[in-house]
Amino acid sequence: MAEGRKSFSQYLFNGLSLGYSLKKSFYEATAAMKDNYIFNGQIPVLIDGNNGYLAQTTYIGGSSIIGNILPEIVSHTLSQTISAGAFDLYAEISNIETSGHVWASVMPPNYHLPETSQNLDTPIIHLPTIDLHSTGNGRYTATYSGFTINGMYRVTIYCEDS
Repeated sequence: MAEGRKSFSQYLFNGLSLGYSLKKSFYEATAAMKDNYIFNGQIPVLIDGNNGYLAQTTYIGGSSIIGNILPEIVSHTLSQTISAGAFDLYAEISNIETSGHVWASVMPPNYHLPETSQNLDTPIIHLPTIDLHSTGNGRYTATYSGFTINGMYRVTIYCEDS
């Protein structure tokens, strides 16, 4: 999914790089993953043998704190019912560099997530994607014409700096 860019580890290490404790980074990463349908059913667990105290007081990467310079999606196309056909998508992004990348993946209503194999290999998920292009002031837009059947589509918007 998104070439592995969206993962629990990504969010965990983002929190650690912002100067959060291991515990706070863990819970921030857990919350970020719950917002994505594809990761439903995955339940991260943090056990440090001391009711979370060790994780709360453990910091990785020194005592300096880096300001939050990660891009953030501050608003986007609202959930709504549409007919099959083309539809405009948008996202407003803060803290994104001019060479950043904004895109969306689209999960059609008839898509079924692949099963996990017996050896627990991570399934590869291939979904249609569309790039959103800057129109200025942090706003990115695109028209997606792949809404070919009626039903509920799951559109997930991503952003990353270069």
